[in-house]
This record gives sequence, structure tokens and C-alpha cells, in this order.
Amino acid sequence: MGGKQLGFSDYELTTAKKQTKREKFLSEMEVVVPWQELIDLIEPHYPKTSKKGGRPPYPLATMLRIHLLQQLVFTQRSGHGGGPDRGAHHAPLCRHRADQ
Repeated sequence: MGGKQLGFSDYELTTAKKQTKREKFLSEMEVVVPWQELIDLIEPHYPKTSKKGGRPPYPLATMLRIHLLQQLVFTQRSGHGGGPDRGAHHAPLCRHRADQ
């Protein structure tokens, strides 16, 4: 019984049979975006864990993915006359991809 318990979003991802438009888009984004180059560029300026304590910063790769997803969603939706009504981090698939 030592395995990690799956959440609803994990179960949804493992049982999906047909690739959705969102999954296809996120897969293409993984190929197109130079993640490691961007991380190497930003990392010297990204906050580090403070010696005084406090909350540690989120991992840079996660924050970069969330930021880019939010910008892309905003750009797509603003082209149709409306701003984003929810952030990309609300969708289970986007959240799963951001944590990679």
C-alpha cells in the first residue's frame, strides 16, 4: 500500500483516452518554449530562501510555467473582447503541467 494516492485530477489525467485541445496545446508548448534557457536567465534574479526564515519561494520552473500560461490565456481571451475570468492555475491539467 505504499503508493501515492491519486487525486481526482490525477485520475482524470490517467483515464483520458483522447487528447484534448488543451493537452495538445500544452504538449506543443513543452516542445516550443526553451524552459531551461529561460530558467538559467531568470535564476540569478529569483528570490532565494531567506536565512531569517519565512515562507520559501515557489520553485522557479513552476512559477515560470504558471506565468506563461496566464499570459497565453489572457492573450487568447483578450482577442475576443474579454479579459480572463479565471487563471490557468485553476484547471487541473494546467496545474499538473506547471508542477513538472
